[in-house]
Amino acid sequence: MSYDIVALHKLIDEWAASQRDAETSPVPALEGEVVIEATPAEERVLPEGQRVVRVKSQGDRVYLLDDNTKKRNWLTTPAIVEGLGFSMADVVEVEDTEYLKYQMDSAIHRLPD
Repeated sequence: MSYDIVALHKLIDEWAASQRDAETSPVPALEGEVVIEATPAEERVLPEGQRVVRVKSQGDRVYLLDDNTKKRNWLTTPAIVEGLGFSMADVVEVEDTEYLKYQMDSAIHRLPD
């Protein structure tokens, strides 16, 4: 069985072009359907000098590392993480050596009123 490589490449190029066109062309609305234009998501600004991290040796615990005070706080719930202006998607994994550069401070069980 032989394949025509040139023809195969041409088919692939045509398919790729049709996929690009499909991604950029608007989907027509059906009769009576309301079209809502998507707006770009607002860019979040994270608290300056702070980050939320996990350390393998600490399991699922999430910590707030404060670069200004060089302290770390255990954030006891995802609600605390979000209340401090972060999301769980902002949590990054760091090595023990990085984590140990910060002095342990009290756990945060609730946000101040």
